[in-house]
Amino acid sequence: MTLGLIISIGSIFFCPLLIYYLYLLKKINKKSSESNYLQVFDPKVMSDARRSIKLILLAYQQGSVSAVETSMRISFLLKTLDFDDKIRRKFDIFDEVSAKSAHIPILEQWDNLEKKTKFQYEREIKKIDNDYRLKLQDASADILATIEL
Repeated sequence: MTLGLIISIGSIFFCPLLIYYLYLLKKINKKSSESNYLQVFDPKVMSDARRSIKLILLAYQQGSVSAVETSMRISFLLKTLDFDDKIRRKFDIFDEVSAKSAHIPILEQWDNLEKKTKFQYEREIKKIDNDYRLKLQDASADILATIEL
């Protein structure tokens, strides 16, 4: 009888706290998703992404950036832009190269690699660069000439 009474009293206090916790959690998730939505479609963010894509393509054409780095950066930036399918297809080659090199570590992970492993990845990056150089140069020239970035 005493145990049942303790459980009843405990549930009287616990249930409202649980309901309040779930309410706050839902509110936080809703606010977070709204802020992400607004950030993605913010005109300034979209303008910055377009400008960044243009600069990256120009740097690639000048040979300042590798094909792999160009593709990774452009594929990431494209997620913030909403192009129609016809224009989006012009960027498919960058997505292809990015997917092909997605397993290659970047930033801190790259810094923590052993020299031998870095050398193997660098060889792979050079091979991808050589395999896709012409396609990427054509695509970047076409994008810069036809799309207002």
